[in-house]
Amino acid sequence: MKIQKLYILFQNDIWLPVSHKFDINIAIVGFKADAGYGSSVKYLNVKPNLALAKPKTISTDFTGKPVKVAAVDTIPVTKTKQQIEKLLEKDQLNNRDMVKLSKLMDKESKNSMPDSSKNNLEIKDNTTHIIEKDANKKDSAYWAQIRPIPLSEVELRSLRVSDSLKGKTELKEMKSDSAVITSPKKQNKFVSSAHRVFLGHTWADTSGFRFTFGGLFNPEKLSFNAVDGFVYGLDFSMQKSWKNFKQLYIAPEIFWAFNKKELIWRVNTIFRLNTQKLNQIFLRTGVTSTDINNVVGINPFINSITSLLLKKNYLKLYESKYVTFGYMNEIVNGFRLELSANFEDRRVLPNSTNFSLLKRSTPYSDNIPVNDYLAAGSNPLNALRDMRHADFSTKISYTPYQKYRMRNGRKISAGSDWPTFTLTYQHGIDEFSEMTDKIRHTDMLRFETGKRHETGAFSEFRWRVRTGGYLDNRDLTFYDFFHINSQPLPILINNYEDAFMLPSYYSMSTPEFYGEVHVKYTTPYLLVKLLPGISNTLMRENLSLSYLGSRYHKNYTELGYSISEVFFLGEIGVYVGFEDIKYKSVGAKLVFKFN
Repeated sequence: MKIQKLYILFQNDIWLPVSHKFDINIAIVGFKADAGYGSSVKYLNVKPNLALAKPKTISTDFTGKPVKVAAVDTIPVTKTKQQIEKLLEKDQLNNRDMVKLSKLMDKESKNSMPDSSKNNLEIKDNTTHIIEKDANKKDSAYWAQIRPIPLSEVELRSLRVSDSLKGKTELKEMKSDSAVITSPKKQNKFVSSAHRVFLGHTWADTSGFRFTFGGLFNPEKLSFNAVDGFVYGLDFSMQKSWKNFKQLYIAPEIFWAFNKKELIWRVNTIFRLNTQKLNQIFLRTGVTSTDINNVVGINPFINSITSLLLKKNYLKLYESKYVTFGYMNEIVNGFRLELSANFEDRRVLPNSTNFSLLKRSTPYSDNIPVNDYLAAGSNPLNALRDMRHADFSTKISYTPYQKYRMRNGRKISAGSDWPTFTLTYQHGIDEFSEMTDKIRHTDMLRFETGKRHETGAFSEFRWRVRTGGYLDNRDLTFYDFFHINSQPLPILINNYEDAFMLPSYYSMSTPEFYGEVHVKYTTPYLLVKLLPGISNTLMRENLSLSYLGSRYHKNYTELGYSISEVFFLGEIGVYVGFEDIKYKSVGAKLVFKFN
């Protein structure tokens, strides 16, 4: 990364930056990219901070090395400042010194803040962004005329394409210090249109309307499972914003299940009544094949690979025809209330195909999760069945002393030194057509809290606690169990948080009162990073502890050690599981963090 900054003198030894230029070259596991950024700054008003002491004159010896000068004031030096100065006295700082220096400077910065800034929850940004109505109609000649920084070659090529798409066949010859634009070749409209249709595009105007199409060729919308067979779909979204802080967002998705020969679709709609207060109404509806684990299940791409190559279909689905209405509002800063009503028609789905690239004669396992509550001899009400379901939920979350920013009339949360506390109450109504007493009621309570603490540069400590239970679980089907996030496969492509890395999918789901704890500590220097050669890399080390306890279940504890940021994208770890403090299993994990 090469950074160039230009400072000019304003008044009385006050120097301020007026231009910034960044040139970045990136190479990660075979992928290469170049990035550039340039900006200029114009100061309308400069107000000196007279409370700051003027820096001392720095003297140097004949080699140019700074020489200590006797102090000219009696300002007390804190212990943190002394540690910072001791580090800066070194001729060369290694990575460990830089991490320590960053921690000390962050601590000193917080301690030096005035009480008025510490106690103010709004992080004020005096920058106002204004987009003129005809901004996207200006040609390259206009922008080159008003820019104080010459256009780069990449920007010139971009503007040539932009101008040609507007129907311009020629650009006026113009000069801007070191840049000259000549007549470009006419852009092929067919190629441009095909690119947008197949790879997707976003259209937007200055009135606040935005339309996004995901494209016909979208690998994320292609998957395979034993229930639906091959599934492929399209997605697009529409967004409209108004000046009175209202906003409408609609996102439809349409899929076709080739083996079932059925349409799968869903639509998510959000109407923000006031973006300043996070006040919104939402509507979700659709007919989909839904993962029975409604928390976090197996990644569809991974399940497609294991099904087609190993004949292992881990994903267990049911058909869901649903409509969900909801309202969410921030009553006061940090205190949110969410009310929702959900109506759902559930249907058991059988496998529709036995196709696989390998092991074609071996049948897929039934579309039923492996769990003790679904085994022979268990409560028959727990079994999967066709049914109608409705639930009414109230969710309250509170983050004490939550900080926030206001950006273009929209409130954006900026975290807090306190954890977020969430309490959910849900009343469920189930209708079983094959039973004499058709209607059954359930009541559920769930509590969750957690926090991510930055303990220094590249270091953090994260923890989360969950607990919940049903007042009466005798009429509970497996759909409504408490589903736990377990990721047993040795290779993952998502960065899962609060997950158990060894138990099989669906095996930890329970209708009983349960408690769940996750703790993870990340640091740039712990064990392996202390070794020569490796210590200068950006890899980090992680220690994790996870626990799950519930009635009729043994206490399960999982310990893990991993190295993350391997080639910037990967994490390699080993995990050990215990039941009631007795060893149960061990496994290795390779995670590609693409999300």
